[in-house]
Amino acid sequence: MPNYRGPAWAGLFALALAGGAAAQDTTIKFSNLWPENHYLWQEGGKVFADAVNEATGGKVAFADFHASQLGKDQLSLLNSNLAQMATVAAPYAPDKLGLTGVTELPGHFGSSCEAVGKLWPLAQEGGLLDQKEYEALGLHVLFVAVPPPYKLMTARKPVRSLEDLRGLKIRSVGGAQADSVRALGAAPVQVQAGEFYDSVSRGTVDGAIYIWVGVPPFSLQEVLHQTTEGFHAGSAAVLYAIRQQTWDGLPDEVKAAMTEAGQKAQQNLCAYQDREEDKIRDGYVQAGTLAVNALTPEEAARWNALTTGVAADWAARLDQSGRPGTEVLKAFETAGAGN
Repeated sequence: MPNYRGPAWAGLFALALAGGAAAQDTTIKFSNLWPENHYLWQEGGKVFADAVNEATGGKVAFADFHASQLGKDQLSLLNSNLAQMATVAAPYAPDKLGLTGVTELPGHFGSSCEAVGKLWPLAQEGGLLDQKEYEALGLHVLFVAVPPPYKLMTARKPVRSLEDLRGLKIRSVGGAQADSVRALGAAPVQVQAGEFYDSVSRGTVDGAIYIWVGVPPFSLQEVLHQTTEGFHAGSAAVLYAIRQQTWDGLPDEVKAAMTEAGQKAQQNLCAYQDREEDKIRDGYVQAGTLAVNALTPEEAARWNALTTGVAADWAARLDQSGRPGTEVLKAFETAGAGN
């Protein structure tokens, strides 16, 4: 069942737009890819929705649909108006959000907040990604999330060298991250986070490029018992987006409340991820359920050398398809840290 925050208004999405009148009671359907207890909702989507509800004095509420209750294709849900707002994971729509995949490239940031500081100037209204990708999709991005750099985790096999990694089936989010896995000699397998536990348990995959902050919501600590440190394989972007058509119909005061709430949620979410990432990993180590395998400097250099060309290849492929991959890559590389 959906979770209705605030009063359950009669009549979905009714607004008073004429003559500068205040908004009538309004409920917005918010489709969330992940379970309600997932940190991307608790520290991001929920923070945003609660802030908007409070700022509008309860005039704007959200009907939350978690764990893809309305459907997995978030862009289609928005396009059809089955939902007015959604969490959109760029790796799950590479054909439409290929440029946003710039966050999947290795070596461009060291933390969640640094990554957000690079992505947000491009994703916000008028930014390069907004112009080149989101406008055509009818999206208005209210805030973004980028997890900390992904690490290599395996079920049982310790990986201390390229030779240990070669031939293993490694879950990735696809796109450029899969290119990195492939360059290192492993086989990338795209599996959504909610299906990963079963994939490891069945032996469909041997491990993953993943983040520690994302492990607890899916109990992945029960199946991942080895990690390799010394190499970061990019990350992924999540857009918290509202339909442009919906956005255009909102009164200015509601737009202002949503814009402010988006920045509050964005900062809260990246800070949470950076704070919890090492804490969660250390807890598993202390509990004796996780072994850490550190690459030597020489071995890490081998891994980095093999993935050096991933970014240029990614950009070239997009350029060849008529999309400005090189332009987006340069803009992301030079964007200032901090949001």
